[in-house]
This record gives sequence, structure tokens and C-alpha cells, in this order.
Amino acid sequence: MVPRMYLPFRDYSGILRAELGYRPDALCIRRIVLLPRSYGQEGAGRHFFFRRVRYIGHFKVLDNLGSGGMGVVYKAEDQLNSGRIVALKVLKKEHFDSDSGKRRFQLEGSIVDQFDHPGIVRNLERGEIDGSLYIAMEYVDGVPLNELLRVKGPLPVALAVHLMKQILDVLGHLHEKGVLHRDLKPENLMISRENPPRVKLLDFGLALRETQTRLTQSGMVMGTLHFLPPERILSGEST
Repeated sequence: MVPRMYLPFRDYSGILRAELGYRPDALCIRRIVLLPRSYGQEGAGRHFFFRRVRYIGHFKVLDNLGSGGMGVVYKAEDQLNSGRIVALKVLKKEHFDSDSGKRRFQLEGSIVDQFDHPGIVRNLERGEIDGSLYIAMEYVDGVPLNELLRVKGPLPVALAVHLMKQILDVLGHLHEKGVLHRDLKPENLMISRENPPRVKLLDFGLALRETQTRLTQSGMVMGTLHFLPPERILSGEST
């Protein structure tokens, strides 16, 4: 009898899927499916190599895009919406049992929900899976401004002005709606690969409505150190 691990790819894949019980329409957090990438030729020692296919709910994770204070962001494929590609932000494990962490994550989603602006990444779906909150956002094919500057160096004046006008426009829109981003930095500005390029403002994890009660403790300064105004750091006021 041929050992199971040496079955052809189509049979092996079917066995794995049947045993793991994965269905695209099932909400299963962090399901890992192992699929053979290749297998050895007859008499060549039969070496197997696998790629990990991970599912978070009905999203198939394709790549890890980055991590912040509150969540991890993945490039993912929405299995329930014709395979559309999304940026999937998931609350970090250490915040699963934190009421304040969950409130801040939900607040981020609710703030972005109110905007329909070309310079702000849109929310497509929000929800909870097995105690973990997630936000599915539009995926932007581009590069963060800090990476663009690292690779290209100083930008041509015309391009810099083009990008800055968009940044000021989106910030003006936020302020008109009574929202402060509070974490403006090159890492949170995505530059699309379009021609001409578009700027998309990301990560509203520290954003605050003017009428909202602050979630930070008294005397706690939130933000990225290198991009905070000196007077804010020295004053010790909550941000």
C-alpha cells in the first residue's frame, strides 16, 4: 500500500482538506492548510516541500504587510466576495482580553467608516472571529513614503509638491470632520503605483474625534517619538 504522504498532489490535497474540514464559507480563525509545493522524483529520496496556507475567517492570507501597536496587517483574499484582494488588519493576540484594546480597535474602524475620500483607505468589512477583531480594508498597490524615500532619495520638486498637496487635502478633510489622526508619518502614507501617483492615509489607530473622551491614561503620550512635537513630549500632557 502506498503511504499517504506519497499520494499524487490532487489526492493528497483532497485528503488534507477533508481531514481539516476547511470550507471557504466557514469562519475558522487561523486555520493552517499544508499543500505540497513539489515532491521528489521516483528514487530521488522523495523530498517534500510545503507552503503554509493560512485562513482567518473567510480570508485567505497571502502575505504579511506589517505590524503596528494594535494589529497585524495582511494581504488577503476574500473567499466570499469573488476573491477580492484586501488589506486585513487583525487585533494582536495580547489585546484579545483587553477591553481598552478592543475599544480602541473598534474606534479606529468606526472613524474610518465615516469617510469617503480618495486619500483615505476605505473599510470594506469589520467583524469579530473567535475573540479577535478584524478590519478588511481596500488594498492599495503601492509603497509607503518612507520606503520610497529610502530607495529613491530626495524626490523631484514637482512630485513632492504633487504628493504634499494630496496630504494637506486629506488632513484638511479630517479636520473639517473633527478628527485628528495623531500619527502622521511617512510609514502611514501609502504612495500608489498609478501615474500620477495617489497618496492614501493609513492607520487610524490613534485617531481621535474632537468630541470623544480620550482612551489614554493621564500623562501618557501616544504617537511615534520621532514625529511628535517637542512641546508635547516636554509638557507631559496626554495625547
